[in-house]
Amino acid sequence: MSSSPTYEHDETDPRLNIEDTAHIYYPLIVIFVSTVLPILFPTFVLFTLRFINGEKKLEKSLRHQIAEFKIELTKYNPKDEFAKYARASRKLKKVEDDLKSARSARSYRGFKLKIFVKISTYVIYGIYMISLAWTYRYTPIWMFDPNCFWLVFPLTVVISFPTGIPNALGLPVYMFLCKLIVAFCVNPLFQLAKINFSPRLRTDISLD
Repeated sequence: MSSSPTYEHDETDPRLNIEDTAHIYYPLIVIFVSTVLPILFPTFVLFTLRFINGEKKLEKSLRHQIAEFKIELTKYNPKDEFAKYARASRKLKKVEDDLKSARSARSYRGFKLKIFVKISTYVIYGIYMISLAWTYRYTPIWMFDPNCFWLVFPLTVVISFPTGIPNALGLPVYMFLCKLIVAFCVNPLFQLAKINFSPRLRTDISLD
């Protein structure tokens, strides 16, 4: 790719808005970043669930009680102090059941929240991408040197669609190239980094 050459244009033609081409790097960056965003959605959902549906004070209190009862059980001999041991065991069992109930309720609430956050995120992203495509539909994302040997008909028509400007790179082709870059370069690197951080994050919001 080379810098954008000057071309003839009609000021009344929205496809040839010189203000858009003057800020050529802005759509390049914005569209590429927008293409990368979906791979961050799973992590965003996890953080959102951790913030909204994290462990409550009741569960922390119950876990603390369980630890205390377990320590208390170690003080009693089941044979010599059976009554005290049985009483402590019943208390421990009750608190464990209460903790299971609290976690089950949080699990169900988390399931509904996860669906809501996922759907909301993708709906907002979809609306954003549609508005982005509409805004830059006639904007040349990049202008190629007209002397490039590979710029031949009908390739120029496909690449420049829907701008109608010779030697231009249109939004659909650029978004396709961005998706290829994300799929083969960015996403593998992100997944590799995610392996180191996700286990801890998942442990923080785990219901087990």
